[in-house]
Amino acid sequence: MFVGSVPTDPAQASVINDFREAQVLYNKSLLAQHLVAPVTQFVIGRGLLDLTGAITVDKQQGLAISGTDQLFLTKIVNLSANSVTVTTCDNQSKLTIAQQSTGNALPNPPDKVYLLENWRMVQHSGHWAISSLSIISLPDPRAQICQP
Repeated sequence: MFVGSVPTDPAQASVINDFREAQVLYNKSLLAQHLVAPVTQFVIGRGLLDLTGAITVDKQQGLAISGTDQLFLTKIVNLSANSVTVTTCDNQSKLTIAQQSTGNALPNPPDKVYLLENWRMVQHSGHWAISSLSIISLPDPRAQICQP
């Protein structure tokens, strides 16, 4: 799931380790179609609303996600004492979304396979937690960095 090493700087390592923990819990929740413990300690605010919204939509539409995604070119941007933005590229080529009723996989739109993601994180209960996210895909030129 994660490509690249954790930074040697302790402050940056803390951010990346908590980011990775939050990502694992976020994705486990999407796959399980419910919030898994302790995701609400690592995803809060708008980020948690987005996650619960995605779970609700998938359930309503009868969609099941399987597979893995790969995060690469992960960078820390604007690190302060209380907030940070983590940018990462997301390779979703190994993810499958299928209709639960039929098992038929939905096609992956080519412009949505390699995404640039901005994860805003804040200090929460002694660690970093995702507070919001934005996803950038083609044709936005900022997503070009993530394309193979």
